[in-house]
This record gives sequence, C-alpha cells and structure tokens, in this order.
Amino acid sequence: MDDIEGLTEEYIETQISKSENPDEVRCSVRRFYEGLNEPAAPVIGPKRGGEQKWPEKEKLIEKLKEKGLNVVADSDPKAADPNVFVVTDSEIHAPFLPPEDALQANIIMIDTATELGGEVCCSNPHTR
Repeated sequence: MDDIEGLTEEYIETQISKSENPDEVRCSVRRFYEGLNEPAAPVIGPKRGGEQKWPEKEKLIEKLKEKGLNVVADSDPKAADPNVFVVTDSEIHAPFLPPEDALQANIIMIDTATELGGEVCCSNPHTR
C-alpha cells in the first residue's frame, strides 16, 4: 500500500459495497479499518446477549474453503500455522494480513457466517 495514511473511507466503502451483506459488514468493520496502515488479523464472533446465532464449525470451514481461504478447525494441528484461518465453535480468526487483504478477509468471514444463519458482532482487526 503506497498511502502511508492507511485505508481511506472511500476505499473501505467501495469494498463494503461488493459484499453480499453490505449493511451488516458496514456496521461491523467501518470504524476499525479507516486509517489502518499495518498488518491486521480480523476476528469475528456471534452477537452477544440473548440467543446467539452462530453456524456450525464444519459448515463454516467448508464454506470458507469454497471461497478460497486456507482454513482449519482449532483442533487441527495446522491451526498452529500463523498463515491459516482458524475456526472455533464461536469465532473465526484470520492470520495477520496487509490492510487491504485483512478488510477483504473480514468481509468474506462476515458474509459467510451471515449466509449460514449467523449474527455477527462487531469485528475488530488485531494489530501487532
């Protein structure tokens, strides 16, 4: 990324508009990505409070793989690899990625969980 200022509002909105669930994604990611200029590792999980709606782990893994992500279950020995996506019973953890890729991964994660009936809380990309 050439722009030291990080991801711009315009760039983020353009990527969000490509989502299958732009309103859900916008609510979850917008404030966390504006200005991001370092690698980040997105994590998403179910909305808190009330009945939590979250897809089954194996269904999430299957769908994320269909979308081209290198993903494993948390019980898989490959989960120790810092370059894989890891799915637990209640979260999806992405590896550290450049800002643009982290945003794209976060959108795919939210779209996939939502597609499978999950209700996603705000996702916060962790930075180093």
